[in-house]
Amino acid sequence: MSFTVEDGMTRCPRCTELLVFRLDAMPGGGLRYDVFCPPCGETHFAMSTLPMRLPAAA
Repeated sequence: MSFTVEDGMTRCPRCTELLVFRLDAMPGGGLRYDVFCPPCGETHFAMSTLPMRLPAAA
């Protein structure tokens, strides 16, 4: 079963417990953002970004 996270959603649609919103740094750079329900173990949304590459100084 899958769910979508709606704007303003704070509770799990399956068990009605509070969702956890987490933003972490990824190993090697970049960010990871996910929304999950600890009691269900269900991840409702996950997104990550690539590490930023800065140009080398001339």
